[in-house]
Amino acid sequence: MAAPMTRMSVLNCCSVFLKNIKYSKQIPPRKISQENDPTFCPPFRTFVSKWRLMSPRTYAHNDVSSGGKLQRERAAAGPTDDVRIHGDSTGASVPFRRRVEKEVWSAPDDAPVTAKTVAMKIRKEQMLNRKTEETSSSNSSEKPEQINHEPDQSVANKRKEVDSKGFRTLSHQVQDLSRFQEDTVTSILFRSVIYNEGELVAIDKPYGLPSHGGPGVVHSVDSLLPLLAKKLRLQKTSPNSRLYPVHRLDKETTGVMLLAKTDNMAKRLHGMFIRHQVGKKYWVVTVGVPDPRDGTIDMPMIAREVAGKHRMGIRPDIGAVYKNLGKLGGGGGTRAVTNFRVINENGSAALVEVQPETGVKHQIRVHMALGMGCPVLGDHKYSHHDKLAPQRLPMAILQHLGIRQAKARTVPMHLHAREISLPEFLHGKNLYIATRLPSFFEQNIKRLKLKVV
Repeated sequence: MAAPMTRMSVLNCCSVFLKNIKYSKQIPPRKISQENDPTFCPPFRTFVSKWRLMSPRTYAHNDVSSGGKLQRERAAAGPTDDVRIHGDSTGASVPFRRRVEKEVWSAPDDAPVTAKTVAMKIRKEQMLNRKTEETSSSNSSEKPEQINHEPDQSVANKRKEVDSKGFRTLSHQVQDLSRFQEDTVTSILFRSVIYNEGELVAIDKPYGLPSHGGPGVVHSVDSLLPLLAKKLRLQKTSPNSRLYPVHRLDKETTGVMLLAKTDNMAKRLHGMFIRHQVGKKYWVVTVGVPDPRDGTIDMPMIAREVAGKHRMGIRPDIGAVYKNLGKLGGGGGTRAVTNFRVINENGSAALVEVQPETGVKHQIRVHMALGMGCPVLGDHKYSHHDKLAPQRLPMAILQHLGIRQAKARTVPMHLHAREISLPEFLHGKNLYIATRLPSFFEQNIKRLKLKVV
């Protein structure tokens, strides 16, 4: 099968090349006045320039590692006191992300699209369809399946989206990155770079990737930094170049994460985080609507043990309210302050913007769940006060998402680091780095009828 496809690809390339030669012959010769005109561009060169802009491979490498797009945006914006970078790391990475979310590729992602790779993909799909047909024929007499087949989805992917009773499951919305090879996860990180200039790098951290290693951790951002530095070609500028982690995000948290190229920059950013000079803005979906709609949560936090496992908890300082309690009202714990504002709500769930002033472990999750009584959607660790169990969802949320309570454990956590601001960081200007919502986040807020105002 590969031989006919190879001939087809060669014929197509030859036909395109001949058309380009025919098109170039129709171009009139350049005049002497046009040679001295720097703004003059022949039609053929314009065609080539447009083709390079449309090429995803060219766009991906120029956009991520060179910083040319950032310079063009600054030149178009003109002088300003703030520099805002909306890290929409889509462009060339949208097809890559969709491919990774649907299936696990054994071939490297940067391999050229040849007849061999296409044939391998077709064979893989045929094998999956053959296996699903055999299993469905053997189980057809026991229980009929309630699945609506769609033309653009395979049977295997569809079975992951629907349970045995025909209800939707959400486990397919995110991938278990521990099943991927190290090179594949590094390529995902490379395509998630949203800022790369000077001594600072910012990535859009994917779901399910922890910041640091530990027991049972296969891949982490920290362990993949040497490979990411090679892909960013930092060794060309300095042989000892490497990437330094500055702060951390939870494994199930997505969004902006900062990395430093030098030790001095890492110390500078780390000091800004310690002095609470870095502005952090998160978007979360809560189970229930916070009351009041906006305010400040000032509750100290402390490590506790629930069901034999460690997790964070709140320890309110009652003595700050009731002065007559004396020592009995002492709160203790670590100071934690969180500002919140409800963006939109539907009666059973809410889209909330959260700005933490401090950086205590699991601060947003604990304050929203234990402080406000509105846990983050998909947070199965802090949804109960006295036990660790899957989250209990109201019937309205179950109906909007189209799932059963038995499958609530498949709901991913909806906590996204939307924006980070560094005051007077870039030549005396404020630097804002933002990123878009992940696909599962956008899909579920649409199902919940939550509007982004």
